[in-house]
Amino acid sequence: MHGVKNQEQMESLLAFFRNCYGKAIGFRFKDWSDYRVDNQQIAVADGSTQTFQLTKVYKVNGGEVVRKITKPVPGTVQVFFQDIPMLRGVVKPSYNLQKVEVDYNSGMVRFQAAPKEGQLIYAKFEFDIFARFDTDVLNASLDDYGVHSWRDIPIIEIKE
Repeated sequence: MHGVKNQEQMESLLAFFRNCYGKAIGFRFKDWSDYRVDNQQIAVADGSTQTFQLTKVYKVNGGEVVRKITKPVPGTVQVFFQDIPMLRGVVKPSYNLQKVEVDYNSGMVRFQAAPKEGQLIYAKFEFDIFARFDTDVLNASLDDYGVHSWRDIPIIEIKE
């Protein structure tokens, strides 16, 4: 039933649906099955580039699929440089948190100065997708007095 439990919630959903004109206008949407990236490499610095795209890598059948992330969640983005210090002859990875500017509508992160050449850049963050309703018809129902539902709300991702 997608969390619609009373008249107030139904009115709120209806207002949002109408504000989007059904399929016409997109919105940020959290896909709870895929919304986070944990300490993943996003780039290798070339010594001159200051801006990098957030991405998520999916490993598939020995290959990789790279997804461009354009809607990071504000306040969740952490960017790291990976250093490999020697500890008693053993290489141990460690991460140094770096301050960056984040564009939350493009997924671009910008360093104040270009990271040194060969520096591995990692990120940890949550993200939303840009989505829209896939219908212009509101198929909500009144199941009982004051009990509303909208089953199978069709929402699809908008590829940017």
